[in-house]
Amino acid sequence: MATTMAAEQAGTVAVSDEVVSTCTKCKQALAHTIVSKVKQRIAKVKCHTCGTIHRYIDPTLPVKPKTPRKPAAQIAQEATYEKLIAMTANQKGQPYSLSGVFKEHDVIEHSTFGRGIVTHLIPGNKIQVAFAQGEKLLVYRR
Repeated sequence: MATTMAAEQAGTVAVSDEVVSTCTKCKQALAHTIVSKVKQRIAKVKCHTCGTIHRYIDPTLPVKPKTPRKPAAQIAQEATYEKLIAMTANQKGQPYSLSGVFKEHDVIEHSTFGRGIVTHLIPGNKIQVAFAQGEKLLVYRR
């Protein structure tokens, strides 16, 4: 390597010098060439292995794991479910069965999906039920 980590930290490296950076494509700490600098800091580097140009990532810094983000629709659905559960907290859930008879706002206990609240009655002997993992369409009166 043309430069050392001490020179890199001191800001004495120049454009076209070599540095070690974590490659965003290869996902490894590899040799890179400095492409640009901003105020004595390395801004962009080019990977010797894959040839991509990307921002400089110091390989000595710990990598923060990305936290998965929930889609807005899922957040809204969870809030709706929590509100329905709070409204029906004192109701005892009846077990779900194909031959059961249900009406809106009934609390049911499903063997797979758990506790749910009937939100809509749909023609053709179907009910829409809000569960913690989302709404499901179930049949009844069969």
